[in-house]
Amino acid sequence: MIVRFFGHIFSALALLLLAGSLAVAGAVWYYGRDLPEYEQLADYKPPQSSLVYDEDGAVIARFARQRRAFKPIDEIPDLVQNAFISAEDKNFHDHAGIDPVGIAKAMVRNVNSLRNGGRMSGASTITQQVVKNMLLTNERSISRKVREAVLAVQIERELSKDRILEIYLNQIYLGARSYGVGAASKTYFGKDLEYLAPEEAAYLAALPKAPSALHPERNAATALARRNYVLTEMAENGHLSAGDAAAVKEKPLLTRLNDNEREESYDFSSAYMIEEVRSLLLEHYAAEALEQGVDEPGGVADAALYGGGLSIRTTLDREMQEYASRALREGLYAYTKRGSYKGPLGTTDPDGDWREALEKNDFPKDFDDWELGAVLTVDDGDGTALVGLRNHEKAVTVTFDAVKWARRRIEGDARGPEPKVMSDIMERGDIIYLTPGGEAKDGDVVTLSPAALADVDEVVWGLRQLPDANGAVIAMEPETGRVLAMQGGLSVQQSKFNRATQAKRQPGSSFKPFVYAAALDHGYTPASIVLDAPVTVDQGNGEGLWKPKNYNAGEFYGPIPLRVGLEKSKNLITVRVAQDVGMDVISDYARRFGVYDNMPPLISYSLGAGETTLMRMVTAYAMFANGGKHISPRLVASVKDDAGEA
Repeated sequence: MIVRFFGHIFSALALLLLAGSLAVAGAVWYYGRDLPEYEQLADYKPPQSSLVYDEDGAVIARFARQRRAFKPIDEIPDLVQNAFISAEDKNFHDHAGIDPVGIAKAMVRNVNSLRNGGRMSGASTITQQVVKNMLLTNERSISRKVREAVLAVQIERELSKDRILEIYLNQIYLGARSYGVGAASKTYFGKDLEYLAPEEAAYLAALPKAPSALHPERNAATALARRNYVLTEMAENGHLSAGDAAAVKEKPLLTRLNDNEREESYDFSSAYMIEEVRSLLLEHYAAEALEQGVDEPGGVADAALYGGGLSIRTTLDREMQEYASRALREGLYAYTKRGSYKGPLGTTDPDGDWREALEKNDFPKDFDDWELGAVLTVDDGDGTALVGLRNHEKAVTVTFDAVKWARRRIEGDARGPEPKVMSDIMERGDIIYLTPGGEAKDGDVVTLSPAALADVDEVVWGLRQLPDANGAVIAMEPETGRVLAMQGGLSVQQSKFNRATQAKRQPGSSFKPFVYAAALDHGYTPASIVLDAPVTVDQGNGEGLWKPKNYNAGEFYGPIPLRVGLEKSKNLITVRVAQDVGMDVISDYARRFGVYDNMPPLISYSLGAGETTLMRMVTAYAMFANGGKHISPRLVASVKDDAGEA
């Protein structure tokens, strides 16, 4: 009887086991239909940032939709691998895609968690996370979990553990716009992976659960606790000694992030050049795709530039770029100084938190020699003001002699009287721009380069204001066309419009050399005599008479050599030469030099009445310097893909 009873029990259990197996098999079959192709993982190649370099090989920009730097598994240190395995899947090297032991433990944890009103946790392996991130969605459902498990088992049969871990560590999002451990290491710690300390590797491994909730400053306590949990797991799994784990847990969580998240690598002083390079490459890759018959060439170009891992070497000379941007800034400031002082940018309470007020001002990041400050005291007796600067611990003293150029603006743009005391210029609480210089001269400061400023015994501070005018600078090597510097405006943060390549303006007297070049080719010599005297031109078509004038309208030199006419930039000489040579000839010269594509043969164009870009003018002038060779401007020296191929 007893034997028969136990026989019935075992038979029932066997039937239940068989039924359970059939149910599992049925679920796997049902949910496993139409699974995505997982073979693509074998050729996994994530989008990678493209890096932009100056001519010396320093990084000046990163083009990317996702901040990422692919790292092969053999370049990812064991410390980093073990930190992630300890945090996410301690049985990774032992299971076949799913972890039954981990699932059982998770079920126990979830029962206890539900009793206490807590949240349920999963038991996804690293392989399952790869499946979810790359082949499925984040949908919370039984069908997705079954499909995830089936795919995980299939992938484990096809790919090695190293390959799966490599995909995971390069694909996973780790916060602060960083994807993969290579980019995250740079973002959070400014280091390559091989230089990470255990506590730093542990923090990165803590992030996959919830990057935004583990911000090192906004959620410092939670982030520190999770990092220390990972260190504990690393010790329990034999990847750190208990003593080492205990010691590094005492270390603070220090990263290079601030509350606003650190900007990606970007040299703001070179921003106009960088953006021009970006535009040129997008046009190039779109044109290539169009030639190949691609329906959406813009998408192909976007993927190539922002995900192709390109190495883009530009022709930019950083030192020359700094000189160019500073020269333009000082030139525009000198121009605006001829007018009036517009007053402070704003005001703040000098007895309150004035530093916070300064932080709220949108200070241009490409103004490396200007400082934002708040006036704390004004003393008319000794002619000084004490100004607190945003980036300085101590306030600086500003003297009246260094700022007395600043005549206040009155009644529109009119200049007020010359200031007599410091309070005529600034008051307590004013938010102003200052710049350091070597000495006060003519009511302003003499600005110096950073190297020269370092040798000054006592820095003198001068007052600055943003000019209303704008301009552009290009420095180009005439023999090769290499653009060494490009400043398309005062500040790219003020205006992204590139006045070097996009703005069309009248070249004015800078067009005259092309008139004289045509004259020299048509019988004139530098010694040819031309009359500098009033001239009247019948414009025809009922337009009446045109009477051009020299810059100094009442000044005439009479008969003078052609060379002197060019040297003195005489309008009347130029008009007479143009009439004699013929505007059709000069129009052809303008086309051949590249100033215009098709210049109308109008006499006013001899004085630069047409419109063209600064880039065209610089390229045309290069032909005078290189012996007449037509060159095209070059901003990009080379482009290589992630395999190092050009």
